[in-house]
Amino acid sequence: MVAEIISINGKCLVFGLTWVTIVNPKKEKAEIAALLKKAKAKLAVRQCGSEIKYGLVRHNPQWDVTPVREPLLSAALLFSIQVGPAAATENSLLIQRLSDRRVAVIVLLKGEPYLDLVLASSELDEQLAAIRNEGHAGLVAYGNVHGYVAQKMTPEMLADADPSHAELHNFKKTARGLRRHAVLLMSLLLVAGCALWAWCKNEQQQALARKERDPALMYEASVLNILATANFNAEAAWKTMWPVIRSREIEMAGWSLHSIRCKPTQCEEQWQQGNGSYAALKQKIKPPQTISLLANNVTSVIRMPLNGIKTALRKADLPEKNALWAELVSQQQRMKRINALLVFTPRAAKVIGQADGVDAAAPAVATATGPRVPESLLVYAGEVTVVAPLGFASDIIQQHLHNIMISEILVEAPGDAMHARVQIKGNYYAKS
Repeated sequence: MVAEIISINGKCLVFGLTWVTIVNPKKEKAEIAALLKKAKAKLAVRQCGSEIKYGLVRHNPQWDVTPVREPLLSAALLFSIQVGPAAATENSLLIQRLSDRRVAVIVLLKGEPYLDLVLASSELDEQLAAIRNEGHAGLVAYGNVHGYVAQKMTPEMLADADPSHAELHNFKKTARGLRRHAVLLMSLLLVAGCALWAWCKNEQQQALARKERDPALMYEASVLNILATANFNAEAAWKTMWPVIRSREIEMAGWSLHSIRCKPTQCEEQWQQGNGSYAALKQKIKPPQTISLLANNVTSVIRMPLNGIKTALRKADLPEKNALWAELVSQQQRMKRINALLVFTPRAAKVIGQADGVDAAAPAVATATGPRVPESLLVYAGEVTVVAPLGFASDIIQQHLHNIMISEILVEAPGDAMHARVQIKGNYYAKS
């Protein structure tokens, strides 16, 4: 892979590294030498997390034509540093535009580089589909390509990250460093093995104690994980759930549709038997739909997977709790005036997330080992339910649920227009 460079604020960011894992750490030097030779790479950067990984890059001949004087920095490692504590708990995706026709795509799994690509803009959709089809949970998208990302991150923001662990080195320099490190480590083990073990044990205990004394970091990581996939916003629900509900037949093969329940991952329909057989109904079902018969032998359940992408929220963008509650109460009153059968029910918000050793529902109580989570860090969520005649559904979703993350849409008795109704469930999120 030939890497690409962009120069930002006196720093050279390198995209398109090949990431390899050291299988046997005891033979790290020999393994990396073989991997570099196989990849015909001349530059490398070392990343040590749950495993030892190296980012390898071929020396681009164009760099000799236009000499690069600034240090070369791995964009993938700068991205991991910039995401911060959330990188250890989430799967992160960076989509960065390099030119009019080229984009970079970087994937971090729990903070560690997994994919680092430079590709044509026309190939972006196909590559993102391939990444999501691999099934990585909670993939939070960052970057500067409009329409693809949930959280903004520019090359300038990457360049602001601490470069000390992201610099690429010539392999000879890397190998010499490994040799020096090995000699020093062996000397320490021979001369003071017991002392080194005691020091490591003490450091581990101190790190654990600091973690127990300061649960704020654990709480923030927990909240970020929740907000990363907060269900559908109104626009996503309108584009993903509602077309399924709106286009469904109400009679099929001698069966009648009783209800449709759509969640972000799938829609589930219940059909009641009339004068048709289960075999006849089953013949109407095409993949990816599936069908099953309930134990009463007169109700069939048809399931259809949904491919919508859950909406990621940023804590910084959340509304203030008291102001949002006032707005929800006001909206409840407005919707009562629209129609007496339209019921908008918000429920009071509760603290979400779990701090290490702290009951998130009682944040004012300090732990025995350290301080409580500061009130300024707390994030809240509350439930909202809307029940209305079916005819109001599209207007409600498009115009009245801007602050609501929709978790379920249920339509009952769609075959009876006079009594059909819709129930919409969701959550709102707010900060202190």
